[in-house]
Amino acid sequence: MRMCLKTGNSVSDNSPMCKDCEMLNSCIKNRNYVGPIEEDDTDNFVFDETLTDEEILSQQNTIGKNSNIKSFAIKEKHISIAITCAIIFLIVGSVFLITHPAETPYNADNDVPSPPQTSSSVERYEPSSVENYEPSDTYTDTDTDTDTDTDTDTDTDTDTTSENFLIPLPDLVGFTKSTAEEMLKSRGFTYEIETKETDVDSDNIVISQSPDHGMVDSDTFVTIVVTKKKPVPSSKAPEKKQVTVPDVKGKTFSEADKILKSNSLSAVEAGHAYSDTIPRGSVVSQNPEAGKSIDINTRVGVVLSDGIDEAEYTTIQNYVGKNIFRIKSDLESKGIKVSYSYKENELYDADQIINQSISENTSLKKGSSITFIVSSGKPQPAVVDKTTIKITNYQAPHMYSPVFDGVDASSWAAPTETESFIPDNALHLDAACWGEGADGNGIGEYFLFTASDAKGKQTVSGIDIINGSIYESDFYDYGRVKAVKIELSDGTIISHTLDTNSTGTQRIAFGKSIKTDYVKITIEDAVRGDKYDTTCITLIVPY
Repeated sequence: MRMCLKTGNSVSDNSPMCKDCEMLNSCIKNRNYVGPIEEDDTDNFVFDETLTDEEILSQQNTIGKNSNIKSFAIKEKHISIAITCAIIFLIVGSVFLITHPAETPYNADNDVPSPPQTSSSVERYEPSSVENYEPSDTYTDTDTDTDTDTDTDTDTDTDTTSENFLIPLPDLVGFTKSTAEEMLKSRGFTYEIETKETDVDSDNIVISQSPDHGMVDSDTFVTIVVTKKKPVPSSKAPEKKQVTVPDVKGKTFSEADKILKSNSLSAVEAGHAYSDTIPRGSVVSQNPEAGKSIDINTRVGVVLSDGIDEAEYTTIQNYVGKNIFRIKSDLESKGIKVSYSYKENELYDADQIINQSISENTSLKKGSSITFIVSSGKPQPAVVDKTTIKITNYQAPHMYSPVFDGVDASSWAAPTETESFIPDNALHLDAACWGEGADGNGIGEYFLFTASDAKGKQTVSGIDIINGSIYESDFYDYGRVKAVKIELSDGTIISHTLDTNSTGTQRIAFGKSIKTDYVKITIEDAVRGDKYDTTCITLIVPY
């Protein structure tokens, strides 16, 4: 007895199959029978599970029956191998696609534009062979079996089976046309390419495919659609009418807007800015600038003035008589540059301001400069023993002669009970002196000689001067001239310093003879008298 491995039934040695098996071939194919086999046993045959195809074939030939058993078993084995290979290939192919992307696909914000319905061209490709996919789907078996017993049996069995197999169709959307073609060709697909106009900026980008990506039959026909940019319209847009921008600087906003609207434009406020010259609320600047050509109905930006930036300005005060260092520190803290120079002064103590270059109530901007003249202190007169002064030489080397017809002065002091200070007194020694009558010590006052038209220009070579008042022992009581400026009609200007302690004649020589219509002697500096502010000159003689 034997046992059927498929059903577990006991099988008689004389029975070709168990009662539950459908056919003998099924038992043989699945090698259900186990047990010893005899070479001359033609009825009781058995196939061990460990038998190879060759052993099955040998056993079948030995038995001499059912010659198609071997062909059927071998064929099913090959089909199993082919299916296994296809599964392995799909796994390897999927891994390859994941790890070796052909190209980063075109992506317009993850949105593929919808192309128009009309295409401009179609390309078709049919592969001559499959390059990468070559599964064995055809099996042909020819078997000639000859029985050497009493008859000859020739059995030729040819079985040809051709089947399509599944392969992956990749997602082609977003790839370039060339990359998509390479992917299809490498898998042996027959395909065609349609070109359609779209709004996409790039040409030859795949926007759709049919069928969709996934596992498909190897003989599937694939259609892809690629982009083509729409042609740019050649017609030009109509040119807009243009106007010239008018100048609205210095105008108020309403005035500027009215002017601009009359030119088919309008004003829009574009900000504010300080201005030293443009009043508050008026236009400081504009954009576009005046004179430019722009389209009508354009808005012109205007910047309005906020007036003077008070934080940028300082109002100058009268600083005369104030300490220079305090004023300098205060002004420099406000951004004003300060410079100064020293000069002796009878009225002001050292470091007190005598004069300033910027008048009071003037607004001075940061970064501007002001200059001061500062007193270095009162001059120290030479020690003179007044009791030893002897006025012995009142006579000048050249007494006055009527070279000039007229004589005048800018001012003279009011007369006292005993003497006067008129200009004529300075023309000879038999009268009192000339004394200026301005406030202060007479700086800026002048003495003037003129010639009439009848006499014409006069020739002079210099001036003789006796300084101060030398009468009645009051020399130091009145002020004396320290420096003078002499001006002639030909443009000659001579500055000269006098001795304020001398009672003698001091000569100012020009170095040459000069023809002139007048001689003007101006007091540039003076020494204050011990009793009086009036500065005096006893004698002035042109020669």
